[in-house]
Amino acid sequence: SVSAFLLNALPIFDYLKNHQQAYDYISKDLNFLVDEDRYCIDNTYLGMILYETGRHDEAIQKLKEAEMRCKNPQVLSMCKSFLGLAYFDKRMYREALPYLREMSLAHPDLKDRYEYCMAMCQ
Repeated sequence: SVSAFLLNALPIFDYLKNHQQAYDYISKDLNFLVDEDRYCIDNTYLGMILYETGRHDEAIQKLKEAEMRCKNPQVLSMCKSFLGLAYFDKRMYREALPYLREMSLAHPDLKDRYEYCMAMCQ
Protein backbone atom coordinates (compact mmCIF):
# COMPACT_ATOMS: atom_id res chain seq x y z
CA SER A 1 0.00 0.00 0.00
CA VAL A 2 0.98 3.65 -0.37
CA SER A 3 1.60 4.11 3.32
CA ALA A 4 3.66 0.95 3.86
CA PHE A 5 6.87 2.98 3.99
CA LEU A 6 5.57 4.87 7.04
CA LEU A 7 4.21 1.80 8.77
CA ASN A 8 7.69 0.27 8.86
CA ALA A 9 8.54 2.80 11.55
CA LEU A 10 5.76 1.58 13.81
CA PRO A 11 6.84 -1.23 16.11
CA ILE A 12 3.26 -1.93 17.18
CA PHE A 13 2.51 -3.40 13.75
CA ASP A 14 5.33 -5.91 14.16
CA TYR A 15 3.38 -7.40 17.05
CA LEU A 16 -0.19 -6.73 15.93
CA LYS A 17 -0.68 -7.65 12.29
CA ASN A 18 -4.45 -7.47 12.48
CA HIS A 19 -5.68 -3.88 12.03
CA GLN A 20 -8.74 -4.30 14.25
CA GLN A 21 -6.65 -5.88 17.00
CA ALA A 22 -4.16 -2.99 16.80
CA TYR A 23 -6.99 -0.43 16.81
CA ASP A 24 -8.59 -2.02 19.89
CA TYR A 25 -5.23 -2.22 21.67
CA ILE A 26 -4.39 1.44 21.10
CA SER A 27 -7.95 2.63 21.84
CA LYS A 28 -7.74 1.13 25.32
CA ASP A 29 -4.57 3.13 25.91
CA LEU A 30 -6.39 6.40 25.18
CA ASN A 31 -8.72 5.88 28.13
CA PHE A 32 -6.05 6.63 30.71
CA LEU A 33 -3.59 8.89 28.89
CA VAL A 34 -2.47 12.02 30.66
CA ASP A 35 0.58 12.80 28.55
CA GLU A 36 -0.03 15.04 25.52
CA ASP A 37 2.69 13.37 23.45
CA ARG A 38 1.28 9.93 24.09
CA TYR A 39 -2.23 11.13 23.20
CA CYS A 40 -0.89 12.53 19.94
CA ILE A 41 1.04 9.36 19.10
CA ASP A 42 -1.90 7.08 19.84
CA ASN A 43 -4.36 9.18 17.81
CA THR A 44 -1.88 9.23 14.94
CA TYR A 45 -1.58 5.43 15.08
CA LEU A 46 -5.38 5.09 15.23
CA GLY A 47 -5.74 7.42 12.27
CA MET A 48 -3.22 5.40 10.31
CA ILE A 49 -5.05 2.16 11.05
CA LEU A 50 -8.37 3.72 10.05
CA TYR A 51 -6.77 5.00 6.83
CA GLU A 52 -5.33 1.57 6.06
CA THR A 53 -8.75 -0.03 6.48
CA GLY A 54 -10.46 2.50 4.20
CA ARG A 55 -12.29 4.38 6.96
CA HIS A 56 -11.15 7.78 5.72
CA ASP A 57 -13.67 10.00 7.52
CA GLU A 58 -12.80 8.46 10.87
CA ALA A 59 -9.10 8.61 10.02
CA ILE A 60 -9.32 12.32 9.27
CA GLN A 61 -11.09 12.95 12.57
CA LYS A 62 -8.41 11.11 14.61
CA LEU A 63 -5.54 12.65 12.66
CA LYS A 64 -6.95 16.18 13.04
CA GLU A 65 -7.20 15.62 16.81
CA ALA A 66 -3.59 14.49 16.85
CA GLU A 67 -2.43 17.36 14.64
CA MET A 68 -3.95 19.98 16.97
CA ARG A 69 -2.16 18.61 20.04
CA CYS A 70 1.07 17.26 18.61
CA LYS A 71 4.40 18.83 19.53
CA ASN A 72 6.69 16.01 18.36
CA PRO A 73 7.94 16.94 14.84
CA GLN A 74 8.35 13.34 13.63
CA VAL A 75 4.88 12.29 14.76
CA LEU A 76 3.38 15.50 13.39
CA SER A 77 4.99 14.83 10.01
CA MET A 78 3.56 11.30 9.94
CA CYS A 79 0.16 12.62 11.02
CA LYS A 80 0.12 15.24 8.27
CA SER A 81 1.23 12.71 5.67
CA PHE A 82 -1.72 10.47 6.46
CA LEU A 83 -4.09 13.44 6.52
CA GLY A 84 -2.94 14.28 3.01
CA LEU A 85 -3.40 10.70 1.87
CA ALA A 86 -6.86 10.44 3.43
CA TYR A 87 -8.04 13.71 1.87
CA PHE A 88 -6.53 12.63 -1.45
CA ASP A 89 -8.35 9.29 -1.40
CA LYS A 90 -11.62 11.12 -0.66
CA ARG A 91 -10.88 13.42 -3.64
CA MET A 92 -10.81 16.42 -1.34
CA TYR A 93 -7.87 17.85 -3.26
CA ARG A 94 -7.87 21.38 -1.84
CA GLU A 95 -7.70 19.99 1.69
CA ALA A 96 -5.02 17.46 0.70
CA LEU A 97 -2.77 19.93 -1.08
CA PRO A 98 -0.89 21.52 1.87
CA TYR A 99 -0.35 18.15 3.52
CA LEU A 100 0.84 16.50 0.33
CA ARG A 101 3.18 19.41 -0.35
CA GLU A 102 4.95 18.71 2.93
CA MET A 103 4.90 14.98 2.32
CA SER A 104 6.41 15.33 -1.16
CA LEU A 105 9.33 17.25 0.28
CA ALA A 106 10.03 14.53 2.85
CA HIS A 107 9.22 11.63 0.49
CA PRO A 108 9.97 12.60 -3.14
CA ASP A 109 8.80 9.18 -4.35
CA LEU A 110 5.22 10.29 -3.51
CA LYS A 111 5.45 13.57 -5.41
CA ASP A 112 3.02 12.30 -8.07
CA ARG A 113 0.06 12.66 -5.68
CA TYR A 114 1.01 16.25 -4.91
CA GLU A 115 1.31 17.07 -8.60
CA TYR A 116 -2.05 15.43 -9.31
CA CYS A 117 -3.66 17.52 -6.55
CA MET A 118 -2.13 20.66 -7.99
CA ALA A 119 -3.65 19.84 -11.37
CA MET A 120 -7.06 19.09 -9.84
CA CYS A 121 -7.09 22.37 -7.89
CA GLN A 122 -6.57 24.58 -10.94
